[in-house]
Amino acid sequence: MVSNPHKNINREAAKKVLNQWLNELNEAEVSLLNDNKYLQKESIDYNDLPTVLTAKEVGEILSISKPTAYKIMKMKGFPLLEIGRSKRTLKKEFFNWLSCSDRK
Repeated sequence: MVSNPHKNINREAAKKVLNQWLNELNEAEVSLLNDNKYLQKESIDYNDLPTVLTAKEVGEILSISKPTAYKIMKMKGFPLLEIGRSKRTLKKEFFNWLSCSDRK
């Protein structure tokens, strides 16, 4: 009979390690957001943004991580442009989508 190596895991110790890891991840994301070039300004100037936005730029505008920006870009109704494997959005359509109140 083969024993389960996970059977003897101390759940409290595992929770503690997981919480510590999540805190470190949160701190890293906050640090990245503080380095964000758009957050350095008091406000984002629409005219300074490129006509076609990447997930990185969408994330910077919304103050979210790039992976979260990709998740938002997959939402139904998001004005997504797919060019090969690249995902982009037109600046004008993105800001129209943001201001749309009936979006779910």
